[in-house]
Amino acid sequence: MLHQYHGNDMEVLRELACELLAEDPPPPLVPEFLVVPNVGMAKWLRQGIAARLGVAAHLASDLPAAFVARLAGTVLSGGDATVDHAYAKEQLALRLLRLLPTLLAEPGFAQVRAYLENRHEPRRLLALSRRIAALFDQYLVYRPDWMLAWEQQRAAPGNPESGAPWQAPLWRALIAQIDREHPGAIHGAARTRVLIDTLRGAGSRQSGVPARITGFGLGALPPLWLELFEVLGAHAEVHLFQFNPCEEFWGDTVSERTRARWALLEPRRAEHAEVGNALLGSWGRLGREQLQLLLEHTSGDITPCFAAREATTVLAAIQQDIRALAEPEAPRAIAAGDTSLLFAEAHSRLREVEVLHDELLARFAAVDAPHPREVVVMAPDIALYASAIESVFGEMRGAARYIPYSIADRAASAESPLAQSLLHLLALPESRFGASEIGALLAVPPIAARFGLNEAAVDEVRGWIVRSGIRWGLGGEGGVGVGPGIARNTWRFGLERMLLGVALDGDALFGDVAPLALGGAEAGERIGMLAEFVATLERHARALPAPRSVVEWRASLAMLVADFYAPQRAFEAELAELRAVIAAVFELLDESGFSGVMEREFITELLGERLGVTEGSHQFLRGGVNFCQLTPLRSIPFRVVCVLGMNADAFPRNHERPGFDLMGQHRRIGDPTRRDDDRYLFLESLIAARDCLYISHVARDERSNAAREPALPLSELRDYLDRHWSPGAADALTRRHHLKPFNAGYFRPDSGMFSYRREWLPAARPCRQQLRFCTEALAPLPEAALALDALARFYRNPCRAFFNERFGVRFAEPGEVGQDCEPFALDALQAHAIKGELVQAALRATDSSAAEHSLLARGELPLGQAGLQLLRDARDKVQGLVVRIEPWSCIAPHSVEVELTIGTRALRGTIGGLRDRHLRAFTVSAEARGHTLMEFWIRHLCACAGGVLDGESTLDDSKRTHTLARIDPDTARTHLAKLITLHDDGMRRPLPLFAKSGFAWAKSMQDKGDEQQALKAARVAFTGYKDIPGEGGDRYIARAYPDAVSALDGEFAQLVRLVYMPLAEALAEDAR
Repeated sequence: MLHQYHGNDMEVLRELACELLAEDPPPPLVPEFLVVPNVGMAKWLRQGIAARLGVAAHLASDLPAAFVARLAGTVLSGGDATVDHAYAKEQLALRLLRLLPTLLAEPGFAQVRAYLENRHEPRRLLALSRRIAALFDQYLVYRPDWMLAWEQQRAAPGNPESGAPWQAPLWRALIAQIDREHPGAIHGAARTRVLIDTLRGAGSRQSGVPARITGFGLGALPPLWLELFEVLGAHAEVHLFQFNPCEEFWGDTVSERTRARWALLEPRRAEHAEVGNALLGSWGRLGREQLQLLLEHTSGDITPCFAAREATTVLAAIQQDIRALAEPEAPRAIAAGDTSLLFAEAHSRLREVEVLHDELLARFAAVDAPHPREVVVMAPDIALYASAIESVFGEMRGAARYIPYSIADRAASAESPLAQSLLHLLALPESRFGASEIGALLAVPPIAARFGLNEAAVDEVRGWIVRSGIRWGLGGEGGVGVGPGIARNTWRFGLERMLLGVALDGDALFGDVAPLALGGAEAGERIGMLAEFVATLERHARALPAPRSVVEWRASLAMLVADFYAPQRAFEAELAELRAVIAAVFELLDESGFSGVMEREFITELLGERLGVTEGSHQFLRGGVNFCQLTPLRSIPFRVVCVLGMNADAFPRNHERPGFDLMGQHRRIGDPTRRDDDRYLFLESLIAARDCLYISHVARDERSNAAREPALPLSELRDYLDRHWSPGAADALTRRHHLKPFNAGYFRPDSGMFSYRREWLPAARPCRQQLRFCTEALAPLPEAALALDALARFYRNPCRAFFNERFGVRFAEPGEVGQDCEPFALDALQAHAIKGELVQAALRATDSSAAEHSLLARGELPLGQAGLQLLRDARDKVQGLVVRIEPWSCIAPHSVEVELTIGTRALRGTIGGLRDRHLRAFTVSAEARGHTLMEFWIRHLCACAGGVLDGESTLDDSKRTHTLARIDPDTARTHLAKLITLHDDGMRRPLPLFAKSGFAWAKSMQDKGDEQQALKAARVAFTGYKDIPGEGGDRYIARAYPDAVSALDGEFAQLVRLVYMPLAEALAEDAR
């Protein structure tokens, strides 16, 4: 007999199922048959049975399709539960791939022929085959009468095939193909119909039917399966436990929107339309139609099992409204401290997760706190949140604030860098071989290990790739990844530069190649490994485009894996999974009978689809907070239900039906639609929450702060609150979060906001109270001789020197990140370096064309006339400087080694640029900058202290000559002593001393004598002006001093007086 149990609480229904099993358990060796909608529900049901009965053993839990196959295998004579594998959706797609091209000339296939002939590509044919296979698979479940009629050469009821006359003959051809290759195979619709007819025709209890069948939370079952359960009721005890949100009959209710439409079009019909509860009417279409189908296609008793909750909270009141099919007549008030329903608005997905983490910590700290396993967090696409979840929740691992968690429903490729890299390798024929993409491929650990590189070596090699000028293209003749016949900036170009840099001394051109100096034998070994890697890429990129048979593709992929992935124990498990996926693809091809020649695109698509399969259900219900996809029929109750990503562009999710989908043109009750499924899922989520429903969305753009629309179901819920609670109820339950987690509002007791992240507290303090990067000076370094170059380098950027020398930290500069396009223009730094080389060539009285040739050979200039024009422009800009320095450039330069004792410190170095015992230097900048002048000042002081000067020192820029008069050695030593002392201090803490800002302060002070004006000039130099970036944007300075207030207040002026004022006072300028 068929028994139905309808209820709005899945825990109550589970308890009833457990009582059923406890009262009448099957014999020890007889399995208990459970039919469930998904693996997550099966796991939850098993856990409940184990908790209630002490054990959950010998439970045969199947999804509906698997259950029908199992039942058919035991009931039908000679049946086999696996005979319909030939009709599996993946196999149907491959069979259609073979079949479609042979039918294009047939009558009725004009639409398909036009679609494929217009743009005949392998991927287009495969995509079409997949869509048709998915459609046929859906027809077999929801339109079995159509498919059976087409097989028998009859028109389907309602003649739907007139909209796509090719579908019926294509289905018959597909059936014929499968009958030839798999005699006796039967598809799901035919098998279920035969099974129903067999059971209906049996006079007594049919053998092979279990004594008891329990269906739990099956949701929207198609009519054919409902008919099967009805027939099974004559042979077994069939118990269906169905989720039903409403205790009243609501099968004839409509949404407010539908009633409003009827009021315009059919006023009389609208008069009799019942809404009942607005939320149930709007979100419940799927459940409403399922209820209608259950009443139409099944009989037997229905036991109501509805649980009433005391409406003491907002959430419980809404749940009770839905259960009673009613809405309150009088406005309600929100009780103080009611947090059963919360809305959170954030500026990004990352902020959504950060806010959620704090919210959960607060929940766990409360009285009667939930356990992490009693919390579920769902999102329309959990993969979009995975990285943020790992970042926020994962970084707390080992800390007191750590919340155990697991992420389910992620694609295999999203969790495995190996899977992503395999697809990347298969796409090599389409690759431009960009520097960054190939560098990223080399950074995959098993690939790096295969070519003998560890993590440190990979970082070093990627730096060489940038320095060598590699941008894209292999650089060979013909084939793949090749530029337009130009060698510069290709991999061959860069590798030749690296290899010659190891083989030769110096940087003189070798033919047309400019060697890149890299160091000793170890560098040579690593370059060889890089060259082998690139050669292996090239070999496979040239081989992959060739079509080949299934057997050949199997061998090619095995070779690809062997050539690129190290067979080491550390990667053994991931490689085994990768090989298993590849084996599964070829098993599918074998089962489908596909034996023809395949294009690379086919095998890539098949692997991509297999790697993209969601296999994360094993991560669900693992004891911590459950992160998962917002999935239909996963309406498992939790104490806390959190839903992220409720934006209008993400939910309800869109599913575009193909134009040839006949179900869309001839809709029936119970047909699945993604938007209706999602609305009902939102309803299930609301009812599944016991203590709290937490809903968040990205309400503001993180760049422009522009408003973003919430999902329509969320807006409807907020409207419901505003109608039936006190005015502004929805806003009262909304927390509008700040853009940054260190906003001061999170740390003020009167703000209503909170944060558990104490690490953000210093950043949240008012600027004048902010903690510095170093709150205390580090221990001094052991006293040792100081190099002149190190002292000069320190004063170019004291903060950078502190990070580089004390911590060994070097932040990546923009130019250090690989670029995948050849240069089209020069940034300021590159232009400065090129002008410097041109001036140096002029000083050496050498032909400037040699310097230009060297620049071109290094790949630093744009190709063709653009690069030559940039060279001409640079030459024109430095011409005035060349003329300015011409009077002294003819004097032969020489260098002097100096070793000075300054106090207890030795200062050693080489003073270059001496000409006739005068120090001469130049800069190609339009105006000499503070750091350039400071470096020149230090070398001038050393020269004076060492007694190697007979006159002044001059520094020329494009506009003027800066002159420093010779000073006596003792005064020079006094200045140097102060600079060395500050240098030592700057190795213990980042000094608030900045070359550009400091020199601006000193010059303004010298010119105007007003300290406030000097500070204003320094602030402009630090923060920037209009489009001119300020010094404060430097990565090292910004890390130690994030704003002008912390940088320029305090001891900045004192340090400038010690360092830059002596320079400014000694400096004379001549604009001659």
